[in-house]
Amino acid sequence: MQEAQLESIEKLVESAIDNEKYESPYYPHTYPIIYFISRFYKGAKTGEIIAFLLRQQKDDNWGNPLDTALAMLALLNFGYSEGGLAKNIEYLFQGMKEDGSWEANVFYTGINPNQKTGDKSKYYAGSPALTTAFCVAAIYRASNISNTKEEQLPITPNTSKEEVIYQCVIQDAKKSFSNLGDDLKKQAEVCLKDIITSNKDKQIILLPYLFSNSVNQKLPADYQSKVIDLGLANLYGWMAYTIYDDFLDEEGDPRMLSVANFCLRGADRIFSIVLPETDFADFAKEVFNRIDSANAWEVAHCRIKEKTIASAISHPVPNFEDITHLADRSLGHTLGPTAVLVMLGSNTKSKENKSVLEGLRHYISAKQIHDDMHDWEDDLSRGQINSASATLFLSVNKKLVPKNESDALHFLQKTFWEETVLGLCDKSFMHLEQARRLLLYAGVSQAFIDELLRPLLATTEKTLKERSEAKKFITAYAKGNSESV
Repeated sequence: MQEAQLESIEKLVESAIDNEKYESPYYPHTYPIIYFISRFYKGAKTGEIIAFLLRQQKDDNWGNPLDTALAMLALLNFGYSEGGLAKNIEYLFQGMKEDGSWEANVFYTGINPNQKTGDKSKYYAGSPALTTAFCVAAIYRASNISNTKEEQLPITPNTSKEEVIYQCVIQDAKKSFSNLGDDLKKQAEVCLKDIITSNKDKQIILLPYLFSNSVNQKLPADYQSKVIDLGLANLYGWMAYTIYDDFLDEEGDPRMLSVANFCLRGADRIFSIVLPETDFADFAKEVFNRIDSANAWEVAHCRIKEKTIASAISHPVPNFEDITHLADRSLGHTLGPTAVLVMLGSNTKSKENKSVLEGLRHYISAKQIHDDMHDWEDDLSRGQINSASATLFLSVNKKLVPKNESDALHFLQKTFWEETVLGLCDKSFMHLEQARRLLLYAGVSQAFIDELLRPLLATTEKTLKERSEAKKFITAYAKGNSESV
């Protein structure tokens, strides 16, 4: 470890390499010995020892998690590309227990305490802590992040597989930003931080992984690492369209435009190559076209000339009864699940994939309605009509709306909380039920569906409870104004 090379030790190691005999009375297996050699040997025969290790591999492992981790670390120490170890990382994840640890595997040949009595039984040593330490080290090194100058990946024995994947995606994003100019890098990191902070349930990054666990089939080993690529692509897409959305609302920061362009190129690149020889790349392009079409429709039909209620009332009411206008702006969220089904042998036009796509569109529609119910006043003040205010305008007699801006707003608030919100909540519940039905039809697990829909069901029910409080406040506010007059 001190860079001191001893000729006799070099010869001993190279003799073992030539004879493919890595033996010691202290270790029952080959892999601890090769691992120790890899920590110091820099000679000419590293290629031969790499070839030996790769020949010993069975499918995606070297027999058990400990020996697999030791073999992976040895390969990396000898200069083997971490890109070739994706399926081994997945194997290690599969062996991880719920508490983030691994079972004990044999590492050392122990001393038989009864050997003096003639007992020839063999004793072995190992521990969950030792296996876990090597597995964590192998995942960390093979994920190509150990040398980054950015924040290190916080893997501990209690880290779940879900959290490891989440952190790997974030580190991949940060690594891609490291190649940018200082100004662009800084703005990209600001946008990433905002997305991470706002996405409390981590669904933007984890949806492909969570969906892959929700179907009956298990992903083939050579596909399992692609959930990280899909999570990164989804993150890129979300960052890009969040920035573009600000520009469509005439609130964009010009400093962020280059970030959006970089991220959209990144998302398009991943979706284009992640599943070669399938129809997924064409499907992804179609989804991007539908997103842009939905944005164009919104700008054309949901913007008012003057930021006043009178202008909004006189504006043609946009048609949000079409699910396209509710869901397609966020359609990129469906690409990860679609890709997972393609990995399992489906194609984008299969019944299962169509059912998942439509189910997620109904879920997105319910989410959009929920967001619009809480944002309609703010959006209106910015000159925008959303699905909630559009429904409100359809339900009021425009002739009864007061001319005074303050009185008009109060009139709309009262109508919204007394009447409109009930219909919107019913629509939200309807979309969530449609989502449940379609996802179940596609074979998605009930547990995943419940986890996906439960927050929206809860917040929609909460909105109904807020309705009674809002009505009381508005009534009291109106009474107070009347008495003051």
